[in-house]
Amino acid sequence: MRPIVCCAGTFMNCLSRWLNYHLQRLKRFVPSYLKDSGELLKELKELGRLPPTARLFTADANSMYTNIDTEHAIDVIGTWIDGLPLTEENGLADFPIEA
Repeated sequence: MRPIVCCAGTFMNCLSRWLNYHLQRLKRFVPSYLKDSGELLKELKELGRLPPTARLFTADANSMYTNIDTEHAIDVIGTWIDGLPLTEENGLADFPIEA
């Protein structure tokens, strides 16, 4: 999760960095988020022995950001954030819902 903005040295760059900082705080609430390949390996080991017919697949996204409908993405992320508990216990009491 991160905004991709090509505008180094502009206000949009500063806004992008601010948004990135706050979005990074939400990663732990995404059930499918994996920090890195080490975490993937750990998760796979925890599955135990797979059946002999099991298959593992990998995929890579091409041109993902240019194909995302920005308005739809903002709407979906906003709805998702609205459903999160913003409490002191999970460190999100100060999360900026409205900027």
